[in-house]
Amino acid sequence: MKKIILRTAFVLISVVWISCTEETEETNTHSTDISLVARTTEDNYIAIKASTVTANWKTANNTFIADSTTINSNLIYYINLNAIYDNCLTNSTSCDTSVSNWLNENDDYIDFEVSFPLIEEAHRVSEQTTLYPEQSQQASLSVYEFYNELKDLLDESSVEKIPNNYNQYISLSIENGTLVLTELSNYNTSDSCYSLPFLKSLLIENKLTENSSKEMLFTEKINSIHIQIPQREIVLTYDYTDNPTLNN
Repeated sequence: MKKIILRTAFVLISVVWISCTEETEETNTHSTDISLVARTTEDNYIAIKASTVTANWKTANNTFIADSTTINSNLIYYINLNAIYDNCLTNSTSCDTSVSNWLNENDDYIDFEVSFPLIEEAHRVSEQTTLYPEQSQQASLSVYEFYNELKDLLDESSVEKIPNNYNQYISLSIENGTLVLTELSNYNTSDSCYSLPFLKSLLIENKLTENSSKEMLFTEKINSIHIQIPQREIVLTYDYTDNPTLNN
């Protein structure tokens, strides 16, 4: 297990808003039309490229396929990850890793270009849930600082080269006002696990480069870390929610 402690961080008492300098990055717009898949706000999807799977795979996973569409001449299956969790509950009471296991076993079939906007949206937190306890620890770093440390932790030269897979996770924590990144080989229920595809989706879907000077704010909240990114007149907030396996 590798750990890295970010150098630029501080503690705040509470958060109301983040001010930022004007930058040229665009406001969040999805690179893929996520309205193509019929879903509810409770659902959580990942896109599978149909040409990469067998007929037997489709039969085994048919109950999880919520919708399908064709993008750039490729047939895409939208997998409802919540359905995988619900299906596990019909046979077991221990399902905390059911979705992460499925993602790990099937990430060779995932179309990440189509999935990135779905992943980013699944992690986004509504404004009503962003109230923090008093004395919440916070750390503020630029996009460049955070992703530079992430690259160093993973021994990669660029964010683009960070692998799209679900057999590695990053745990975030704030220790004495300092943000700490720890590499985990697998998802587990005792750490605040953030997948590599999710961390990459933050850059892609917010139209940011890994060298951006825009500030990111990390706030401790009940066994998790909220990530906030200012976008012009709004602040987008992300979390893994109460069950990380349901939100990639």
